[in-house]
Amino acid sequence: MLTSHSSGLTRAASATELYIKRREELKEVLEIMDKWASVITILLAIITTLLAILSALGVFQYFIEPRLIAGQTRKKYATALWIACRELQLHLTEIKKRLVERDETTIGALKKIPDWDYKGKVDWFTKWGYYTMVTAYKIAVVSSWLRTYQQVLLFSTYYKSRDFISSLYKATEGVKSAFSNDTILWYYYFDAIGDKLICKSNEILSPITFSQFCDNYYGNQEFRLFYEQLHMFIWFIANGDYLQKIDEINTSLDNMMSFLEKQNLLTGLKIERPQIKSSEISRSLPSPGHS
Repeated sequence: MLTSHSSGLTRAASATELYIKRREELKEVLEIMDKWASVITILLAIITTLLAILSALGVFQYFIEPRLIAGQTRKKYATALWIACRELQLHLTEIKKRLVERDETTIGALKKIPDWDYKGKVDWFTKWGYYTMVTAYKIAVVSSWLRTYQQVLLFSTYYKSRDFISSLYKATEGVKSAFSNDTILWYYYFDAIGDKLICKSNEILSPITFSQFCDNYYGNQEFRLFYEQLHMFIWFIANGDYLQKIDEINTSLDNMMSFLEKQNLLTGLKIERPQIKSSEISRSLPSPGHS
């Protein structure tokens, strides 16, 4: 009996001792958590105070905010420019393929000059004149995004934007030279066909849409004649005079896209566009002026 009683007391004492030990450990954990909570509270207070001080000193407004805005701007316009370059590249590659094959339908469609051929018909721009119109638009849009990108970054106060715009100008020179060297698409005229497309909406600069482009051709002779030299450039491509320029232009577009990609401004972007079938260009449409 005494032995059993003694054993019970021993177990009770051990349980009590274990309980006390666990309670002390829990107490230590709670004390540590209290200390960390105090540290976190102090850090949050310090950060809040620093932000308030930085804001009061204009550090955020003049140093941090311009950096954030510049980064967003570079990415936004880089994506638009990359897409425009890629779409033009695909279009010119298809044109060259057809010209090499001496596709008379494509040649005839590219040789149309709007002011000579549209005969006052609004639907001409989306039927008989569509192929030359979309070719002119794609070229002008690349120029327009290049001009827009440069203008937006030109007034940036963030120093990295200045370094970036210097590199962008060099890549732009390659594109402009590819179009203008030994052609009638003069160096500064290439800039001008882009400038004339730029519009501003909700503080964002961008080219006008293709529908607006066609509307301006139809209703504004001054606008239509301004782009006539571009259509003469397309005419000479179709005639074979500038056929080899297409490879040079596509290489310059490749260089521009590679430059944008190396700046980590876009990831995994891939553009493919269905091409207009030659048979569809002339599908059973009577010529303007014929019933």
